[in-house]
Amino acid sequence: MSSPVVETEDSLVLLERMAFQLKDHGVAAVVVTGVMCGSGGEIEDLVDVVAAFPPSVEQLGAFFSVRHAPGPDVDPRTEPQVSWLDLQSSSIPGRDQLIAQDLQSVIRVRMPVVGRRGFEILLFSRHGTFHHESAALALWHVMGSWPRLKTALALERCRLTLRERECLSYIFRGLTAAETGAWLHCTERTVRLHLSNASRKLGAKNTAAGIRNALMIGAL
Repeated sequence: MSSPVVETEDSLVLLERMAFQLKDHGVAAVVVTGVMCGSGGEIEDLVDVVAAFPPSVEQLGAFFSVRHAPGPDVDPRTEPQVSWLDLQSSSIPGRDQLIAQDLQSVIRVRMPVVGRRGFEILLFSRHGTFHHESAALALWHVMGSWPRLKTALALERCRLTLRERECLSYIFRGLTAAETGAWLHCTERTVRLHLSNASRKLGAKNTAAGIRNALMIGAL
């Protein structure tokens, strides 16, 4: 069985690369909102800006974040939900600040994940409308870049080591601690130590809750 995880990457580099690809399709700025992590690693019932490029738009992206517990569960099997918003005719908080930055419209892409929370990618444009072809190509780039960016953002926030992620992933796949140790060429005790450390970093009391929290923020 191959390793279920990959090496971590720099989220800012990945986001900058995505923004560069989207620039040719009318996108001037990219903001990602997602679940907040508390100081102890616990998952909070809040959604806030987790990444932005250029960094100067981070504050503007906060107008789209949720400052209260989100609504119904997100089905991880569903496709991303896409909507378009004309800022000139909208009534969202911060509308005037967004327009002052010469941002005229935004495509909102909600990415489902396992658990109750989801991530949302905001694609801001200086044009009032997106040409259908440009919008389709922009979404194609987002879908191709998102898996790696999601993992990078999650791991930077919870600071799991590669070994801790591997142990969580194998347990999530249904292996026991002993079987996981055999695959990773270490003892069962070492696997349990990694699981304990990972759960602590994720603000969870046990491995099951740790896996849930890791899935919720996209770390697995």
